[in-house]
Amino acid sequence: MVRFIGRRLGIGVLVLVGALFATYLLVALTANPLRDLATSSDPNKAHLIAERTARLRLDESVLVRFGAWFRGVIGYLWGDGSLGTTVRGDAQVANLMTGYIPVSVRLVATSVILGIVLGVGMGVVTALRQYSSLDYLASFVAFLFYAMPTFWVAVLFKQYAGIRLNDFLQE
Repeated sequence: MVRFIGRRLGIGVLVLVGALFATYLLVALTANPLRDLATSSDPNKAHLIAERTARLRLDESVLVRFGAWFRGVIGYLWGDGSLGTTVRGDAQVANLMTGYIPVSVRLVATSVILGIVLGVGMGVVTALRQYSSLDYLASFVAFLFYAMPTFWVAVLFKQYAGIRLNDFLQE
């Protein structure tokens, strides 16, 4: 039993490291940290590009940069961790995250509570009116939102429930 749990934990760690590497690779290949400097008209543009390239280690391979970043993440186990700095180098990523984590937790908690209340409420109502048009409409809407990607639902919700509602309330 201990071998089975150890093997599962080992596989879990490998999957986590693989997912971290895939995410790091995708961000490294799609983001261009020199974009703002490349379009700059600053007279010392070449110096700024060279400085940022050296600071972000862009002249090294992605695998080497991932290894350095991963060592920083693993360092949190010993109290000496680092997630690096922002692209412009003016702030530590870990310090920025401490401001965003409470907001994210509140957002997730609110969405879970709202989802439970709405889901149970609609389930009770449609169970009481089984095979009615309300039941079919609720089932259709539930399947529609379940089939849509989460990020798309978030964009739609932000647009219609956040921006347009706010514009409507201001009028």
